[in-house]
Amino acid sequence: MLKTLGNIMMNCARRGVDCPFRYGGDEFAILIAQTTQEQALNVNERIAANYKEYNFGDTSLSFGLAAFCRNENLDWHDDINKFINKTDQAMYRAKSDGKNKIIIAD
Repeated sequence: MLKTLGNIMMNCARRGVDCPFRYGGDEFAILIAQTTQEQALNVNERIAANYKEYNFGDTSLSFGLAAFCRNENLDWHDDINKFINKTDQAMYRAKSDGKNKIIIAD
């Protein structure tokens, strides 16, 4: 199932532009460069629709979506960690709100 999800993500990403990867355990991430929120939502919706076609029983996908806007007041390490935490919180909110949804971080 995890391998299939990885393949789905690769197929939904723009080759040579976006970066889908396994983040750890059963978590995946995709860095979607130079895009609008609506376009990023479309990518996530395509991933969810393709995954649903495989009918993996009781499993579901929960998405956290966040935009990275460089904060010059932070060093890169802190800025990226803040972005990851914001995205992770949105994903966990999607899980706790009933799963199978996309939550956009504030």
